[in-house]
Amino acid sequence: MPTTNLHLTKHPNGDAVKESDLKIGLKIVGPSLTGGVLDYNCISKTESEAVFKSLHKDWPISLVMKLNVPDFSLEDFIQLRNALKKIDAPTSWGYPNEVDGAILKRAHELGYAFRKSQTQAHWTEKGLETLRNLARSFEPVKIKGYTIVFNEYWMEWQLRHEVSGPCGEYNSLKQAIEDAEKG
Repeated sequence: MPTTNLHLTKHPNGDAVKESDLKIGLKIVGPSLTGGVLDYNCISKTESEAVFKSLHKDWPISLVMKLNVPDFSLEDFIQLRNALKKIDAPTSWGYPNEVDGAILKRAHELGYAFRKSQTQAHWTEKGLETLRNLARSFEPVKIKGYTIVFNEYWMEWQLRHEVSGPCGEYNSLKQAIEDAEKG
């Protein structure tokens, strides 16, 4: 299970911080609130989180890494895709709603998307690679003559009947299964 914000930090020598490095007294370099970086010191570590305090006297902020958090599912990645599209949509003025904001925050913390500001976010290589691997691992589901597959290009579930052919595209596997069960 992943650790939040780990990907945003480095050792003072520039090496990436690994989860096994986390311990009280560890010094790291991480993001500041203004887009720059700050030096941090680990002040506490439990089974669920590691807390780092800024070493800069004028910036008394903390950086928290939550340990063993649930990873993204295919449906989470679909929701992320939709949220990233909405940020670029002229109708939203770039401001995500509460649900989209929550998925963008989680994706940023896990390194799947980078959120530079309230109105700027994009995929990361790690996010795209994780999505591709997850999509490739999805096995087709067969229900009452229907087959549900995940199309990684369009990032959607597709329902197809063995006799009548294509039947629909879905943003959630649950919706595709419900339609297949209805017949």
